[in-house]
Amino acid sequence: MDKAAEPVRVEGATTVWHDLKDRVRGDGVPGYLCHKQGRVAVRISVARDGTVEKAEFDSGQSFNADDCMLEQALRSAKRTRFNASGSAPNAQVGTVYFMFVKQ
Repeated sequence: MDKAAEPVRVEGATTVWHDLKDRVRGDGVPGYLCHKQGRVAVRISVARDGTVEKAEFDSGQSFNADDCMLEQALRSAKRTRFNASGSAPNAQVGTVYFMFVKQ
């Protein structure tokens, strides 16, 4: 039986920020698993309780995004929890940005 290939180690960092007013994003930054550098913007809809109800790629605010970065950003955006906000609209819409920086 052949030995399994060793995973490829990729060095880099991921920075995350968002534009939702009066919301605090919980922990959770996707690991840098991609080989390139770029920014992925994901439009999200957040419920009052802080859960992300919808997440979709925003190509107009993204650059140099490849399939790897897109997959990692969408997965992270969907799992993100924000603080609960009784004053926020039920479906607060905004954008979360993921900057993948190659080292």
